[in-house]
Amino acid sequence: MLPRFYRNLAAFVSLLFLGDAQADLIPSGHKSITHQLVFLDSPLLTEHRLIAAPVRGFGGFTEVKAGHPFYFSSKYGTKIYAVPKDYQPPTRYTPGEVLPFPQSEPPTNSITSVSLLQKTSRIETHCRLVAVTETSLEIEVIEEIWFDELNNVTTGGLSLLGKIAISLVGLAGCLALWVLKKIGKRQDSTNDQMHCVGNSQISE
Repeated sequence: MLPRFYRNLAAFVSLLFLGDAQADLIPSGHKSITHQLVFLDSPLLTEHRLIAAPVRGFGGFTEVKAGHPFYFSSKYGTKIYAVPKDYQPPTRYTPGEVLPFPQSEPPTNSITSVSLLQKTSRIETHCRLVAVTETSLEIEVIEEIWFDELNNVTTGGLSLLGKIAISLVGLAGCLALWVLKKIGKRQDSTNDQMHCVGNSQISE
């Protein structure tokens, strides 16, 4: 029987990687990635000044500039505001506080993790400011680009680790079939021998 220390350590590791403690962060078998928004340059973006702020949690205001990626969160919430050119964001911002300016949520949900087998490590969602009304912003998604660890554009295929894992699974499957065939041949050989022995006994 394992000492109490090792039993507790094993229980902690199981809880960390398989239990609810990990489920709120990264699901088992997944890896963390970054997802950012990028506003494309447009006349409306030149006319209006945009800032982004978290709805819940910690973090300050982010100045939204054309071509500059910035982080957003579906879990904690993000608001994008159109503010006056000379507006100074408050130094003390209460999460959940709503500013009295035209606003909108990000035009897409943030993706924070993918399968360990995928090569994706970063996502950029390119969008454009389409309209600004008295109360809201209209933002459209232009494209979503996925990048691998080397910052190359990817379609989300298998990473090197994923390819190795798939190869090992295939190799294990082939080995299992080979072992089963071996066992089957031995059983057939044993049955044939028993059949021959039985026939010889009957003949006698």
